[in-house]
Amino acid sequence: MVSKNAKLLVVLVLLMGLLATGGCKFSFNQLLQKTQKQEAELIKAEIHFTSNDYTVGYVKSLGVEEDGEIYIGGASVNYIYDQKGKVVGSFNYARVEYIKIIK
Repeated sequence: MVSKNAKLLVVLVLLMGLLATGGCKFSFNQLLQKTQKQEAELIKAEIHFTSNDYTVGYVKSLGVEEDGEIYIGGASVNYIYDQKGKVVGSFNYARVEYIKIIK
C-alpha cells in the first residue's frame, strides 16, 4: 500500500514536469544534445612578412585568434592551418607586414 506522502510526491513531480514542458517554454532537447563550439570558418590568406617572404595558408581570423597567445613585450603567436583545419605552422604578428585575403 502506498502512503499519502508518496502519492503527493508523485503528483507534485508530474505537475512540475508539465509546467516545465508547457508553461516555461523549456526545451528538453537541449539537455540531450552535446554542446559543441562552432569552429570559425577558415580564411585563405597570403601572409607577407617584413623579411619580404610570404606564405599561403588558412587563418581563423585577421587578428589575434582566440587560441593564439600574446607574450609579455607584445609578441604574438597565431596559427596557420591547411584546408582541413590542421595546424601546419605559426606566425608572429610583429613580423607581419600585411595579410592579403585570397578568394
